[in-house]
Amino acid sequence: MTEKFTKDNFVGRLYDVLNNGFIDDRFINDNKQLKDIIVESFELPTEENLTLVLEKQIDIIILIQRAKKQVQSLEGYDSPIFLEPLDYILTRFLSTNIDTYISKLGITQEKVEPLKMISLVVSNIAGENLINNEELESLISKIEDLKKDLSNSSLPLELRSAIIKNLSNIDSAIYNYKLFGNQDLNDSLEQSLGMLMVRINEVKEHADDSSLKKFFHILSHISSLVTISGGVTALNEHVLPLLIQ
Repeated sequence: MTEKFTKDNFVGRLYDVLNNGFIDDRFINDNKQLKDIIVESFELPTEENLTLVLEKQIDIIILIQRAKKQVQSLEGYDSPIFLEPLDYILTRFLSTNIDTYISKLGITQEKVEPLKMISLVVSNIAGENLINNEELESLISKIEDLKKDLSNSSLPLELRSAIIKNLSNIDSAIYNYKLFGNQDLNDSLEQSLGMLMVRINEVKEHADDSSLKKFFHILSHISSLVTISGGVTALNEHVLPLLIQ
């Protein structure tokens, strides 16, 4: 029976990503380069777009770094047996470029397999609530609807601009959910709430505006989905109810 792994933490998501084409001993030949695998794995446009490929290469490195940081944060688990696989994978990605052939990347199943066990340990201690695709698609639909409303909104220009900027951050967090999970969504929620609190007088003045209400409910939706280390942050938990009446 194959041992399970979980994608409710950075280590599990890294294991999932690497198993989607980045392991060199799965290939009969060495004709594929790192950029080819990135395009296939993340379903990027087939026409050559080096900017997108480079961005995803950086995202993978960030994912490895976050996985390592997450393991280091667990008391009693910051030992070589847990950190060495992550250090090795990080070194390989930092020392290669997108033209490197997969056979030269040096990431084998043997090097990746320990991540499965590590992901289970992290999951038991600091696993996130997983958000399904339907919920993410529902958020995207609400965001697109609000963007249309904002183009004709009577809200002050600066407040509208701030909301649009925060919607873009939420969009980016949803787009990168496969890699970064709840953390970026939680960060975008905190940034949005912080923006609203800075503009609290203006927000209260326009509290009945339909666009603003839609923005509140998008934030409420995210707050209901995101759980990190056992609960939403105090900011999300106490500030959001004040805004949504």
